[in-house]
Amino acid sequence: MASSEPAMLTALQNAINKEEEIVVPLWNPHRVFSEMDLKYLEDPKNLFGDAEKIHHATRQDFSNDFPEVNQWFKNWKMSDEQIGELMSYVNEAEENGQEAIAGAEKWVEENKELINEWLEK
Repeated sequence: MASSEPAMLTALQNAINKEEEIVVPLWNPHRVFSEMDLKYLEDPKNLFGDAEKIHHATRQDFSNDFPEVNQWFKNWKMSDEQIGELMSYVNEAEENGQEAIAGAEKWVEENKELINEWLEK
């Protein structure tokens, strides 16, 4: 059944609360994977395709003009779990009437070791 993402997540949470089975078309990274104990169904025919990746792009000569920032981009790596957790923090902030940046700042504060890895030369 077609619906909005909030409606899908509400149906998912309701089914979990009632210990009922449910199938939803989620994707990774998504915050619910860090909030709920979800399982993927097998996809032996690869109907949903292979995993996708997030990439960054810059303008020509960016690496010459901003070598340090370019290195940060090269160092930036996040697992689906880490991205999902960051998304959860942002969502939680918004649900509490705060700006999304408050959730992001909280996540950064709690993940300084990872952030420092990105900032290495």
